[in-house]
Amino acid sequence: MFKLISLVKTRPGTRPDIFRDYWRESYLRSLLALPELRSTMIKVTHNHTFPLVIRDDFPMSPWAGFSEIWFDRQSDMTAFLNHPAVLALPASHADVLAEVVHYPCTERLTWDLGVESPPIKMMAFFHPARTKTRAESQYYWTYRHVAIATGLNHPTRFAPRYVQNHVLLDHHTAKPEYDFAGAPELWFYSREAALELFGETDRLLELQADEAQFSDRAATVALMTDDQPVYTQAAGLIATP
Repeated sequence: MFKLISLVKTRPGTRPDIFRDYWRESYLRSLLALPELRSTMIKVTHNHTFPLVIRDDFPMSPWAGFSEIWFDRQSDMTAFLNHPAVLALPASHADVLAEVVHYPCTERLTWDLGVESPPIKMMAFFHPARTKTRAESQYYWTYRHVAIATGLNHPTRFAPRYVQNHVLLDHHTAKPEYDFAGAPELWFYSREAALELFGETDRLLELQADEAQFSDRAATVALMTDDQPVYTQAAGLIATP
């Protein structure tokens, strides 16, 4: 299955509750109103950023959140991205949404201990290290970094689910500062668990050193979010909890 991740930034002064409602009731509904788009969207989640810093080297993100849309086929995801209605969305919703940046990804599940809905979820977007191509960065991340990181702090004690989102090799954003190579996705049992995972200084320094082998750490953007399912093909729009 393929996943489209879309980072969203709001206009200055937009309240979080206004953003949540607008994103769901105006932006999402405008997509679902088009049958040719709705028919290929398997599932949609909205992830809303909240103020929590779990690592001092991950400052608060300026992004208000990100959406995830799953597709059965890469061709469906590509057709969605190139649809005139999708291309026109940023301009038609510019009063509330300042920027929307899309990342077509393949999704690699690394571990899953069966938690359906996490109370807290981190998504960190990274650029390749300056010495590596995107493909080389993704390879190291998958086949070297995960083994090193899990050996350092045994993260399954704190995070029941870990997913790697690999941005497609041929997809690039208009602005170089947004041209990320991938996004690790960690689901946590609690806020306390998120803080504890990165609380051991010696191990964090070793983790940072290995992150620098494949990513430009100074440019990494991390978001601490909730995870709200808002649509499934089977059930339609999902009621707000």
